[in-house]
Amino acid sequence: MDKRVAEIEAHYTKRAKKLDATFAAGNNSNPFLSAYKSYGMNGIDSLVVGHFGEVNRGFKQLICSRWLQNHKKQET
Repeated sequence: MDKRVAEIEAHYTKRAKKLDATFAAGNNSNPFLSAYKSYGMNGIDSLVVGHFGEVNRGFKQLICSRWLQNHKKQET
């Protein structure tokens, strides 16, 4: 699971750097990479499900946070 998450993050980081090189050459602020890193926890939230229904840590955190939001909403 962690290997797949690392592959996904590396892929999107590489794509953002390529966009920076193509469309923002000479701009040291790296707008595409900065925008990518601003989402989720240091980039997109990689949600990975294995062949036997196992999920990665990020997916578990998403499920728990959504449950807490619904639980708090129902209490009010």
